[in-house]
Amino acid sequence: MKLQVLFGVALLAGCASKPPPTQNMANSIVAVHGAEQSGAANVPEAKLYLQTAKEEVATAQKMIKHGKNDRADLMSRRAYSDAELSISLTQEHQARLRAEQAAQFARSQKSSVATTTTTTTEPSGQGVPTP
Repeated sequence: MKLQVLFGVALLAGCASKPPPTQNMANSIVAVHGAEQSGAANVPEAKLYLQTAKEEVATAQKMIKHGKNDRADLMSRRAYSDAELSISLTQEHQARLRAEQAAQFARSQKSSVATTTTTTTEPSGQGVPTP
């Protein structure tokens, strides 16, 4: 009899759902906030992943309310990944803009140097432009 009770308790414990994925949910929410702060909403490629991550967080929260903690855990991890991808795409976009600005500045400096002439002084005291 004692063995049957222990077996029944072990069986029930094995069927119990996993606890709510609170740490993964927190990580996902922080990652979504980070994506928003990075300006992902202003970068078309990143905006899509940011929106997807927001939807996945909301879905995971609903799953937790319905006791589907295993699925909520997976969804929260997915939300985290999409938010991180959104951040990476935003950073890439910003780096490309800075590189384009630097290249444009370098081109303008190069053309500015090419058109500038220096002046040397002749023995007569007159300035003569030198190419």
